[in-house]
Amino acid sequence: MKNRVYSVILVIALGSMVGGCAAPLQPVQEVRRSLSPNRDGIPLSLGERLNRRAQTRDLNTRQIPDDWDSIWLNDRPLRMSLYPIP
Repeated sequence: MKNRVYSVILVIALGSMVGGCAAPLQPVQEVRRSLSPNRDGIPLSLGERLNRRAQTRDLNTRQIPDDWDSIWLNDRPLRMSLYPIP
C-alpha cells in the first residue's frame, strides 16, 4: 500500500517537472530584437512616464500662487503683536 502511494506521488512529481508550466518557445532572433517590450525606461513604460510628467506639471502649476504669496510674505499673519492685525 505504501509503495503504491509513493509511486503515485513520484509519477505526479515527475510529470509536473517534465510538463510543468512551459512557456511557448520563441525564436532567438525575436527575443534579441525586443528584450524589454513596452518599456521606455527600466521601471516605467512610455505612457506611465508621460502620466507622471503631466501630474508633476499640474502640481507645479497649482503651487505657483502659494509660492507667490510666500515670496511677498502673504502666506501667514504677523507674529510680532499679541493682537490680530488685519
